[in-house]
Amino acid sequence: MHFEPLAGEVSYWPFPELASVAWRARLILTGQTREEIHDLANHVHDLVAEYFAEARQDEVSRLAAAGLDEFLDIDEHGNILGLHFDRTDELDFPKPENTREFEALEASIDRWQQIFGEGDPVPDLGACLATLALCHVSDAIRRLQYEYDFDRLEYVRRRAKSLTAHDCIVAGQSALEALEVVCRSEQHIQRQQLQERFAEQLDAVKRQTSAEAQSAQDRKWRALQEEEARKKSEHARQLAALRLASRNASRKAVLAEWNRDPQLQQMSDAKAGLRLSQWLASQDLERFEPRTIAQWISCCKKTTLQRR
Repeated sequence: MHFEPLAGEVSYWPFPELASVAWRARLILTGQTREEIHDLANHVHDLVAEYFAEARQDEVSRLAAAGLDEFLDIDEHGNILGLHFDRTDELDFPKPENTREFEALEASIDRWQQIFGEGDPVPDLGACLATLALCHVSDAIRRLQYEYDFDRLEYVRRRAKSLTAHDCIVAGQSALEALEVVCRSEQHIQRQQLQERFAEQLDAVKRQTSAEAQSAQDRKWRALQEEEARKKSEHARQLAALRLASRNASRKAVLAEWNRDPQLQQMSDAKAGLRLSQWLASQDLERFEPRTIAQWISCCKKTTLQRR
């Protein structure tokens, strides 16, 4: 972290809600010491890294079993070293490019007991998410207030008026991620509390009512679980639609600019992708890497040729 997790100052400029996000995360972590929060941050990093490493190894095993050697890196002795670097983007498995850190945490929670073993306490998901939110707050602050000094090999305070539009965009992405993660933490804690309350009520009913009343309460509990699952599914669909709309808007704008500019059309896809990625950073749209934009251009060319 690039700031004090328990008491570090969070500026209201240029993202007023960032201070509120930090306060909410700290409220969740009430009772934790600075050292404990740093330990949690290390656990979060390790859990996310472990999730992606296992997902990658599972994909290697799947490809090997299916005989898809063209996607694998194999040495002269026939030993599988891993995935082929140039073909990884063609494979659909969880990786940092398509899975966010909080999604990796939530997806791996069932295996935490196995990872930590019987002797070590398993961290709480709500606390881990709150810590991750503080890490994103720290990333936003670092981007806004610090820059890397290559002579001193460390981050130093920014000089006056040295903040660029790209710095604000990257900091804004970290701020939005912090906001979503702290919301996920609060929702997880609320669900836990709700489950505990209903479990207590269910125990009381089981002790006081007949088997018929117990069956009715069980049906009510299942209905609550189904409703919660429905809401989560609907929320996931809405988020996916928003992400797709944002991507499509950026893709449409990029291809329109490429079609408009003959100089871009004369460049290779890679160079045009780099130029358009820089151009996209100046627009009020989601930014994508040059490699992704180059793929859009390539697909556009193929579609145009097919139509002819």
